[in-house]
Amino acid sequence: MIAEEQILADLTGPQREAVTHMEGPLLVLAGAGSGKTRVITRRIGYLISQGVDPSTIVAITFTNKAAAEMAQRVHQFLDSESGFGPAISTFHKFCVQLLRMYGKTIGLESNFTIFDTSDTGKLIKTACGDVGALPAGMTVGKVEGVISRAKSQMVRPDELSSKLDLPQYLVPALSRIYARYEDMLRENKALDFDDLLLKTLDLLNEPFARDAIHRRYQYLLVDEYQDTNRVQYLLAKGFSAHTRNFCATGDPDQSIYGWRGAEIGNILDFEKDFPDAKVVYLENNYRSTNHILNAADSLIKNNKQRKDKKLISVLGQGEKLKIHSCEDENDEARQVVELIRQAKLKGRAYSQIAVMCRVNSLFRTVEQTLRDNGIPYQLARGVSFFQRKEIRDLMSYLRVIANPADTVGLERIINMPTRGIGAQAQAVLKDYARTQGVIFYEAVLNADRIPSLGKSQVNVIRFAEMMERLRKTVANGVTMEELVRQTIDASSLRNYYQKRSEKDNRPDELSPVANLEEFVGTAQNYDREAPDGSLTDFIAQLSLVNDIDAVEDDSDRVVLLTMHAAKGLEFEQVVIIAVEEEILPHAMCLGNDNQIEEERRLLFVGITRAKRELHLCFSHHRSTRGSYRQNFPSRFLKEIDPQSVEGMDVSELTRPTRVSQFVISPRKSADTEAVTALPARPKCQYRPGQRVYHQKFGYGVIQEVYLSGTNYNASIQFNIAGLKKLVLGIAPLHIVQS
Repeated sequence: MIAEEQILADLTGPQREAVTHMEGPLLVLAGAGSGKTRVITRRIGYLISQGVDPSTIVAITFTNKAAAEMAQRVHQFLDSESGFGPAISTFHKFCVQLLRMYGKTIGLESNFTIFDTSDTGKLIKTACGDVGALPAGMTVGKVEGVISRAKSQMVRPDELSSKLDLPQYLVPALSRIYARYEDMLRENKALDFDDLLLKTLDLLNEPFARDAIHRRYQYLLVDEYQDTNRVQYLLAKGFSAHTRNFCATGDPDQSIYGWRGAEIGNILDFEKDFPDAKVVYLENNYRSTNHILNAADSLIKNNKQRKDKKLISVLGQGEKLKIHSCEDENDEARQVVELIRQAKLKGRAYSQIAVMCRVNSLFRTVEQTLRDNGIPYQLARGVSFFQRKEIRDLMSYLRVIANPADTVGLERIINMPTRGIGAQAQAVLKDYARTQGVIFYEAVLNADRIPSLGKSQVNVIRFAEMMERLRKTVANGVTMEELVRQTIDASSLRNYYQKRSEKDNRPDELSPVANLEEFVGTAQNYDREAPDGSLTDFIAQLSLVNDIDAVEDDSDRVVLLTMHAAKGLEFEQVVIIAVEEEILPHAMCLGNDNQIEEERRLLFVGITRAKRELHLCFSHHRSTRGSYRQNFPSRFLKEIDPQSVEGMDVSELTRPTRVSQFVISPRKSADTEAVTALPARPKCQYRPGQRVYHQKFGYGVIQEVYLSGTNYNASIQFNIAGLKKLVLGIAPLHIVQS
């Protein structure tokens, strides 16, 4: 165990103040690059040095990667002879642990399955079929988004009409789908990600479970508090209600997840919730130079929803940022390549260069130009290891072994690999389950009593025998590695994917079989870390691997990523492209002051990822949905202090008048002439950026206005119904906000 003096030795005054605070609520307002992780880990170490039992400390972060890094740093503060260490995890993982321990008090089986977004999508699709077709203009993904938003705001199916901003014509169908979806989760003994939080909130309302949790945990630390939603906010207050030893760290200026339910008010109102809270500001920045920080500060001070602070670099002034004016996306991509080449000549590694933008779709031209110029890059997205088909197949076998009620998993594996149990045989099994009032798996076990299965009967019986052998293996006690190996072989997954790889002529290291072997390695690691672990815990751990970033740290490639995915990362050089009106800020945010502030925070996050060199690019034209569109510099560029910009006077970047933002299509000269003349026509009251309401489609934002014959038409992005093209003189529209 490290002594107190060593824990405090190299801390600044404010850092020391935060670390040594022992009792009562504490808010640490930590600016970007201010050493926040150091403060959190040192605070845990300090509590332990003062005699606090490590097992009574809970530290919550928002990604598995951040939790793993924090746990590694905290390990040095633990006595080798001490028992359990602090609980360091994400909200979801911590909630899973509590639900496994105390779930029975609220009627929850301990072997519940966790459904990820792929599973819930299938469930919602089935629910839609059970209650009727999808509502007009809706997709499974949009329905899933509505249900998740409802859950994060604690809205029940029968409350959609009164508590969510939805077009009324959609509410009856969405309520029925939502209710059926909830029934199906119960039938599968499954929880989705939102349920993990909501059910834990139920635990805190159950006296026995609440008292047990409070006895066990005495100190709570929540990182990135600005990104908590309402349920997480209530959980944090509930976990710490008995001692009020609650430390929240975060930065309101980096709250960028409002679109998925995060509420910036949670951190802004901390002092209202805890009037006696100690507040510590961390303003020294150890990442970026002063010109970069000055640009970020001058931008973000235009927001009203924030805590006033100013970042100060310990690294000196550094280079001024550069703003690049580009003709179109092709010119922009060429300039990006040139900047990368110049950086390489300076000796900078490719992996220390990041190209960022608002949405991934904007990378298409940049990717092609990088490939054409032989520059290696990685796109921080793509198929996660645990989302690969062969891994999902194997995981589904393990899920059904642990929880036979998992119908979604069973439907995936019953004929995978193909074993002669087709759609017709599965329909017979489901009909038997329905008439007998049993789960799908029990119907499979009773296949010998279902002669209507015909030739498939023997195949179902063999499948059932195989699954029962694997379930008995678990009951008899076996390592996770051995179970995984037996499952891969017994299911014939190895043979199936080996044959596919040979047919596709894939290199061994890229084959699905290699991925299955890597999964065996994951099981080996679990056995080492949790020798007494269970299959349900192993599955839960893997189900919660959902970090946003997928950047490979050991790969020397330029990183392409959205600013949302860049949170928590840093690079020597950052290039942000498409800093343009209706992209950043996004067109859907125009007319909404709160959303404009979040867009500004998003650019702030992008800027503060840069350590030494920063470039911002905008294009005058950009191809959008098949049209060659005139674009304009983002309003945010003009807000940046010109003293920190080299070569361009940002004060000369004027925001365009709305009527000039029309599509220019070089392929239709007549249309172009009509559009050019459009500002002179005063009769049209609609213009891009206006927020409108449609009697059928609900709320939306006008993207484009154009003349078609003698009528004005508009492309409108509706919140729920998506993109619609309407004739303005006919459509039942009302302007909500100009």
